[in-house]
Amino acid sequence: MAPNRLRNGRNPVIPFFGSNKKIIAWSIYYMVALLFISGCAGQKKNIITNRDPLKNQLNQAIGQVYPDSVKAIHHVILSLFGKNYVLNGYLAVDRKKNEISLIAQTELGGTAFEIYFEKDVKEEINIKIDSFKKEWLEKSALKDLRNIYLPEPLLTPLLFSDPNGTWVLYQEDGKLNQEYVYKKTPDPEREYQLAEIHHVKNHKPFYSIRFSYNDKKLPQYPDFISIENKKMHYSLKISVKYLTKKD
Repeated sequence: MAPNRLRNGRNPVIPFFGSNKKIIAWSIYYMVALLFISGCAGQKKNIITNRDPLKNQLNQAIGQVYPDSVKAIHHVILSLFGKNYVLNGYLAVDRKKNEISLIAQTELGGTAFEIYFEKDVKEEINIKIDSFKKEWLEKSALKDLRNIYLPEPLLTPLLFSDPNGTWVLYQEDGKLNQEYVYKKTPDPEREYQLAEIHHVKNHKPFYSIRFSYNDKKLPQYPDFISIENKKMHYSLKISVKYLTKKD
């Protein structure tokens, strides 16, 4: 009998990490990592890391870009199918109640639309001018507000770093993948700050949010936000004119 065969003629199973199930699990894990490396939002190749404390810290920080309750005034330029709209948004957010209230006015001061949202309780959109449709606002303005002000931690993220010193949280969810990009901050109370959010399909981002910060202000909150939605053919440039904690 050949020394490396069992009596039944089968090759012996060589244990690795304790069981074949673990081999399969690790293989899937690294296949996902390689797919991410090959197509991460057009960025340079990223290196997988096993720094779980940092991964958990950044994952929780997804919902900590702003205080739990804020009032803000936004000056917005909306580009939609080649046409520009100038709007001012008066916003109130309560994260503990999962609540958003927005009044959007035209540059002449008239109300364009109003949005009220409370997760699992109420969603209401009132339109005052014909330029906007309810279904479009649900998929654009309301989605944008929820992604910026009411995001939730990812369920099973991977953590990557790149040569530029940024960290990327990556969540694969079927055909839709999410990326949260963090960069170092001079704020002593916040080591990293959220710089970009990408929704990716077929290795290409189709929805992106980018945050810019004024390094001279502490604590740091984004004072400029840009949004691009290639699927719905619009982009937003948002200047944060006023932001304070809500009483």
